[in-house]
Amino acid sequence: MKSLSIVLGIVISLFIFTGCAVNMNNINNVSKKEAYSKLNEITMIGYKKGTQIKYRRSTLAQCKVDYKLVTDKVLRFAFLQEKFMMRDIDIKFITNNSEPISRVLIVRPALYNCVDKLVDVEVTLYDIEEVSQKWKNQEKKDSIKDLTELNDSNIIYRKVFTLKQADIMKKDSEFLAETIIKALSKVIDLPKVTKDLETVQKEQALKYTNCDNAPSEFGLWQKNNGTLCIGNIGLQKAKRKTSKSNSSILNVNTGQQYFKINNTTCKDMVLTYAKGKKEDKEVSLKSSYKNQILKYYDNKCKVEKIDELNFISCKTDKTKDYYLENSKTYENRIYDKSLVQMDEMCFDKLKETYALKKDTQVWQTIYGSNSLGWDTFGFNSFTKTKYDMNGYDINGWSKEGINKLTNTRYDKNGFTKDGDNKYGVDKDGWSPILKKFVSVKSVKGNNNPSFKVKDFISTSKNEIYNRSNYDNVYLRKETNGMRLIGEKVIKNNGKKVKVKKYIFDSNEKDYPIFNLKNPKGPIYKSIKLEKIVEEKIN
Repeated sequence: MKSLSIVLGIVISLFIFTGCAVNMNNINNVSKKEAYSKLNEITMIGYKKGTQIKYRRSTLAQCKVDYKLVTDKVLRFAFLQEKFMMRDIDIKFITNNSEPISRVLIVRPALYNCVDKLVDVEVTLYDIEEVSQKWKNQEKKDSIKDLTELNDSNIIYRKVFTLKQADIMKKDSEFLAETIIKALSKVIDLPKVTKDLETVQKEQALKYTNCDNAPSEFGLWQKNNGTLCIGNIGLQKAKRKTSKSNSSILNVNTGQQYFKINNTTCKDMVLTYAKGKKEDKEVSLKSSYKNQILKYYDNKCKVEKIDELNFISCKTDKTKDYYLENSKTYENRIYDKSLVQMDEMCFDKLKETYALKKDTQVWQTIYGSNSLGWDTFGFNSFTKTKYDMNGYDINGWSKEGINKLTNTRYDKNGFTKDGDNKYGVDKDGWSPILKKFVSVKSVKGNNNPSFKVKDFISTSKNEIYNRSNYDNVYLRKETNGMRLIGEKVIKNNGKKVKVKKYIFDSNEKDYPIFNLKNPKGPIYKSIKLEKIVEEKIN
């Protein structure tokens, strides 16, 4: 299984190019204090300062590239962190107002020998129990700075390893982590291994799915670590594929976002939203998404309310569609609404999780299995193999290359298990035989949701705020600031006779309609109708 990519800390500085070797001494002060012979907690820092490179002039450019790749690998602590956690050694993080930490392990690529493809990795264990006492009252950057200024009197143990570049650079290699743990265990009484790697990885993945700090407003919210929060339920390793605003309402933020998730229960989700300001009395949406859905399906839907969420499943003659819906009202006005579309398996699991108010579960991570037994690595929990009970893999192929859906050597688009196509489809999906585009074999290259997305357009109760009310909408700079103009052409017997202009100003004194200092900010935050002007067309 692949390891989680976690870096606890990196201090970056400039590297030095040199043709000379570096003299570094190993240090062992473990015997100076009895406490040094134990290790119960640790934080880790990657440090680049003073790295030297041995190179030939003709290979300098390539050496710079290789140096960066090697350094990134050396300073990737995911495997090392897992090794410590398997022994129940507490991993500490340095934060603002951090609690004191007793030990820090600083890893530094001290010398990169580009000629012989060797790397000298300096690993130093420091006693920082006294240094870190003041961290409760300082910012993270100042605490990190304290670590860069540690002197030799704080050193418990230092070891310089000369390693082959090839050993470090192997994909998913634990070589460096194992080397460090082996060296430490020779001088320090490390706790015994109490957990296997899979248990540690699952525990870490579960921590990643925590959404306790998600915004109180329901919707889809993505954390910095890639977790997608659906309310307070987190799904690990999500990626936003598309995001678009449609500006259907002038004083409300409207649009749609599509997320792809590395999860076999919930593969993808689409969020449709209309968000206005609660305090803005001009914001009043015409209908909730729930009512729009019931109208679209002629009330052939089942609605179950759990807390503030509506779980809606709808049927037509040909399809079944699934939604999570939430609308917020204030003073009898709908000012905020969200709609999440998904497939049946995802819908059922989310409904169960919300109803039972379960804690974070493994299914929310890359290590969890769906109701068919599949995890994201293509392993089936029911058969404990790469094939299900009927002999098919996660993509629907048997060992013999027979497709589950077609019962032939070809899938519905004419591809074999190995990717050959009987219709001669090219890389873009064009078939000269069928004379049309068909879906390509690569699932990773498919940017479309696994379900058909329905578009539910939001409108305002007050027509003057609907984009559809105008033939043209634009911004105009005037002497006293920007204005938003909505033009409506008036016709008489099919002939244009006049233009009716609705002129909007900002509803907030300190917030202009269009802020030139922040062009990436919202164009229309809160607006009010200033006046209506009619101009005749000659």
